[in-house]
Amino acid sequence: MRLRNRTLRLTALVVGAVAALSAQDPVEFEVASVKPNASASIGLSIYNSASGDLTIENAPLRTIVAFAYDVREFQVSGGPKWMDTDRYNIIAKPPRTVAAMPREERGNVIRQMTQALLANRFQLVARPETKDLPVYALVVAKGGPHLTPHTGDNPQKGIGSALDGLKFTGVTMEIFAT
Repeated sequence: MRLRNRTLRLTALVVGAVAALSAQDPVEFEVASVKPNASASIGLSIYNSASGDLTIENAPLRTIVAFAYDVREFQVSGGPKWMDTDRYNIIAKPPRTVAAMPREERGNVIRQMTQALLANRFQLVARPETKDLPVYALVVAKGGPHLTPHTGDNPQKGIGSALDGLKFTGVTMEIFAT
């Protein structure tokens, strides 16, 4: 497998200031704390517990927007310059009914609540727009793919660095392609 530079027409999320909030009542967190992170740490985390509690630590706003709209950061365009530099900590608790939801549905509701939080606290709104963006296309190299199926012999799974690139062990093709 190898990567080739391509330009594809993708959906991008354009972020800007909100003129007026929509008349539709969005699903919202019961309680949410949004605070600037003043640490010099470079690590960040986004954690959504089984109860639906959302904890975001040391994340720039662009990362939070990408999480809320379930897109990649390169698909988020526009917005103020500080979206990439200022970092935030967010702790949010959803209504109790969220914990009883199936995992995928709970994740979708948490993302909707995060979108409402962004609109309320940062006065941001996003709209989809189709743009030509540079991407990498995963293509089969000459001689065919050189992938070996995971046999289960190695209990370790994940992505790690290797001398000549990355090493993927026991991951799905979806994770590999992503």
